[in-house]
Amino acid sequence: MIPIPGRRPLQSGWTRVRVVDGAAGAWWVVPRGFGSHYARCARDPAPLSVLCDLLGLVGYDASTAYVGRLSLRERVELEVYATREHASASDNPVQRHPRPSHLPPPWRGHALRTDRPTLLRAPTEED
Repeated sequence: MIPIPGRRPLQSGWTRVRVVDGAAGAWWVVPRGFGSHYARCARDPAPLSVLCDLLGLVGYDASTAYVGRLSLRERVELEVYATREHASASDNPVQRHPRPSHLPPPWRGHALRTDRPTLLRAPTEED
């Protein structure tokens, strides 16, 4: 590999992609394997309401006001994450995107309580 002056080599698992951000182009460092998806979503980003619906499909409740305050990079990252997570949830063989650092873990339901009857065991007369 021929080193390019003024550029650091990337760590394993990352790639650079050129996107048009505003008036000038910019280089984004993205997870390897998602460069074309990032470029496509940056060129034609989803409307805010659609992005909120995509996030709702994977367990997040986001308002359009919250999504509107995010930068283009963060919105594109959310769009790529939500579409890939939703596709992988339906048993499609797709590469899963790592969860963006600015998102908390998604809601997975209430914690299982052991002090009341559950469907995991047969009910007894005491229940």
